[in-house]
Amino acid sequence: MKKFFSSDKGKRVLIGLGLLALAMTLGYSLQSTLLESGVRWKQAIFFLVVSGTGISGILYIFLARKGLMIGYGIFLYIAIILFFSSIDAGFTSILWALPLIIGPALVNYFAKKKNTSGKIAKKCKSTNKKPNRITGESWSQTKMENAPLLVAKRSSGSIFQVFDLNETLLFYKVGSFFKDIDEKNLKQLENLPQLGKDDFSIDIDNVTALRFHELYSDYDPFDLGINIYTKQKRHFFVTVKANCGERLQQLLQNRIPQKAQQVKSTEPHFVPTLNPRRRKIMRNVYLLVCAFAMVVGLAWSFLEVPYRLIAWLALLPTPLFLLMHYFYPNEVTLAEDKRFAHNRVMVFFALLVSEIPLMIRSYSDFNFQKPGRLILISGLLLVLLLIQAYITSEECRIRKGQLIGLAFILGVYCMSAVSLLNALLDKTPLQEKPAIVQEMRISSGKNQDFYYLDVFTSDQHEYEFRVASYLYERTQIGDTVNVLFYQGAFDIPYAEVEEIP
Repeated sequence: MKKFFSSDKGKRVLIGLGLLALAMTLGYSLQSTLLESGVRWKQAIFFLVVSGTGISGILYIFLARKGLMIGYGIFLYIAIILFFSSIDAGFTSILWALPLIIGPALVNYFAKKKNTSGKIAKKCKSTNKKPNRITGESWSQTKMENAPLLVAKRSSGSIFQVFDLNETLLFYKVGSFFKDIDEKNLKQLENLPQLGKDDFSIDIDNVTALRFHELYSDYDPFDLGINIYTKQKRHFFVTVKANCGERLQQLLQNRIPQKAQQVKSTEPHFVPTLNPRRRKIMRNVYLLVCAFAMVVGLAWSFLEVPYRLIAWLALLPTPLFLLMHYFYPNEVTLAEDKRFAHNRVMVFFALLVSEIPLMIRSYSDFNFQKPGRLILISGLLLVLLLIQAYITSEECRIRKGQLIGLAFILGVYCMSAVSLLNALLDKTPLQEKPAIVQEMRISSGKNQDFYYLDVFTSDQHEYEFRVASYLYERTQIGDTVNVLFYQGAFDIPYAEVEEIP
């Protein structure tokens, strides 16, 4: 245990949990000052400081500094939308947030431009340019078995040929410089050109970690995944079959220091042992759960049904999908990509879709008076579910990106489930107070309008409530309405507005 917490991964876990604890502390202390104030800019600050810190802490465990950027970036976007929605809603808010959407693309563009304009790729102003020459020893390694060494970027699929030039790995995109050169001329080439705009290089001295994992899919031409971590960037490659992976692995292991190779352990992808009969059974169970979720979701969205019964039923599909994977990981997968499914039943998309009715109803049915407590309880439940998924699911331990995707799905489910259970399990008597409507307004969204009433209750308190469209149309300023206050099973008070008969 001591060795684990002294490693980089252990330090990330400690820092991430520390940020999560800080977010909970800030949420508890600031909810009355910021979140419950009813002022949009204060609520925006609360979401940025509290929610941003909490999500960033979770992402930091898996993505290090990039997790902080992603977490705070998401909630900065939400904060800006909240702030400007009270001034000019709708399309204007999206325009204000547009730089946040374009920003990462610009950063990646300039980072790529910087990486491809280094010492080797930089164009010389002199007309007498000396091309890079590859050494005899390096050329013999690259030309092993009389074939070019090819890799593909995992993100884009672009194919590159690799050359080892002293202390630098050169990656030339196939189809740019090599488009007019046939195989015979390629093998006899003695001089290498300047790197083009699509080419890049990796300095061996800058490599901090090296990781290999085998690919088992029968549906693509790749046999090995290679991750090269440098001080500035991470590179993810897959090697083309016909011994390219084995040769490139040997080349990198010979060139990159052993210390860097030990930073990342070699872990294969999860390879299931399929049982055809059990897989067929789980496929039928999956289709039954999907049909159940669809019927419940459509009924709850468009029909007059018993609220408590349908709410309990709507909570079931997500746990059922997760239990299918936890008990039968060889037949059911949480992977979102067919390359990692290996003919198993994929439940990721069904998990995502089955939560939509739950999310919509939990948002539209409740006017929470203390949303900070809702966020804290949901966040704690999310952490427990993620720990349980990490311990139970081997493929979540291997593919960290899959665990992050599951975290966002479970985050939505936790917020919705806590909202509904707070009402379904509530046994405390409600309080009814008459109130006078002081102001009415409509917030126009992209696809839907939201209706709000500002009311003044008999105990001299002002509230802002979101109401249904039919109630808004029947109400005028100065009318008296009934406000029903509920304590909630988890001490998360919420309110409801109804007409006076």
